[in-house]
Amino acid sequence: MDEGCREETLQYLYDREKTNYAYRPIVKNVYLENGNKVEALTFVSRKDHKQFASLNSDNDIISIIRGAEGPMGTNADYVINTVTHLKEIGIHDSRLYRIANRLKTAL
Repeated sequence: MDEGCREETLQYLYDREKTNYAYRPIVKNVYLENGNKVEALTFVSRKDHKQFASLNSDNDIISIIRGAEGPMGTNADYVINTVTHLKEIGIHDSRLYRIANRLKTAL
């Protein structure tokens, strides 16, 4: 991240991810493609939060996503954009990809 926009970017992320406290901010060590290790701010789902839905069926999750919208847009758009960016950087999550594909066909 460009140091010149660090504070603005961090504020944007906190505003976006902490609106209902479903996520915990955690700094983790991550490895870049070149092998360098850096610290990254991550937001991890709180399993004790009422909106945690990981154990639900795909159909239940898709139903929840279709009905969810926040100040930044629809949850369906968020999921589809997330999958697009994960593909760009070579990260594969078969369940997330499957859910995103079903959301796309329903739009």
